[in-house]
Amino acid sequence: MFDLRRFLPLVLLPMLSSCLWMSSDTASLFARDEVLSAEEARGYLNTAITINANNCTTLYKPALFLLDAGYDRILTRPFYYKESLDTCFVALLLVPCPAAELSDTDAMNYYRFVLNTCKPRPYEL
Repeated sequence: MFDLRRFLPLVLLPMLSSCLWMSSDTASLFARDEVLSAEEARGYLNTAITINANNCTTLYKPALFLLDAGYDRILTRPFYYKESLDTCFVALLLVPCPAAELSDTDAMNYYRFVLNTCKPRPYEL
């Protein structure tokens, strides 16, 4: 007779080796520190960008670029340490207001530069 219990580890191994099954609460438990999922990190950082762009009309276009597709090469992991995201949050709030509206290329890279500089720290098993 075919014994499924022998093959259970083979089925569970791929699921356990990826972080896709974890929530941010589960990752925080393993990390012993507060961890946010990439989606939660985007929402958290979007708040800082929105606040900053509302205080400066010339940052409206850079904010739209980042909210639309700016995280593609920055937040590539499933989870991030909240402490490193807090640093990025403050850095995004402190982005200076340019005197004139930026070109499309400059606008696209304006907030990305800040995020690449503050380096959100990914949580990995």
